[in-house]
Amino acid sequence: MNTLRLSLIACLLVFSGTAHCATITFGTDDYVVDTNASTFSISSQNATSLTLSGSAQSDLYGSLINSIDLSAYVSGSGLSVALTASTTSTSDYNFTLELFDADGDGVKYTGNWSSFTDSLSSVSLTLAGYDLGGGGVFDGVVSTIAIYGGGSTAALNITLGSLTFDSAAVPEPASCAALAGFATLGAALCRRRRLGSRR
Repeated sequence: MNTLRLSLIACLLVFSGTAHCATITFGTDDYVVDTNASTFSISSQNATSLTLSGSAQSDLYGSLINSIDLSAYVSGSGLSVALTASTTSTSDYNFTLELFDADGDGVKYTGNWSSFTDSLSSVSLTLAGYDLGGGGVFDGVVSTIAIYGGGSTAALNITLGSLTFDSAAVPEPASCAALAGFATLGAALCRRRRLGSRR
């Protein structure tokens, strides 16, 4: 019986898989603003955050100093994105955040600035689809990040802290093989126990 319990516990541990998580900031350590393409004005940027002023329809474009490989998230389908930001605006302004690979293909997420407060807080964004402007498939290696505003011309001041990328735990191939082995062992132990109880 103890062997069976240990096998079941091992199965659960293997099946839990590996969760992936990564974080980048909008600070000077990770992000370079493209001032020619952005319509937001940079108020300040330190090592970990970026403060912008503009309107609710302003856009931000910039590149990562080092690309971040999120290809383990199966082209974005299993990828959840949380934005850490703050704003003093409480109005209902939508925005789109887009992650681009080097070929210009991207995955889009949406949010609303009213979800944030006047101090940095993290809000999960909603997957909105893909933008295959490069004519291919989003490969998950992010080199550029853009934020597009909605249609309002109302003033908007925001501070962007970080983006956190996460995914559900997915069993590794070796873990799947181990899981199959544990299942076979468990079945054999159950069969042996049943046969023993008949005698």
